[in-house]
Amino acid sequence: MPSFKCADLGMDCSFMAKSITKSGLMKKIQAHASEVHKITSIPADLRAKIESAVK
Repeated sequence: MPSFKCADLGMDCSFMAKSITKSGLMKKIQAHASEVHKITSIPADLRAKIESAVK
């Protein structure tokens, strides 16, 4: 099951998410990024870092 933690990107944030699919996980990450970090659009370079941190 794919999972992600903001801390894996060096952020001081305790967010952690899991999902059955990678696309479902990305939706959770996008919602969190928008609500908490005020990142309304994830740029390609950040998306690549997120995808490499997914376990």
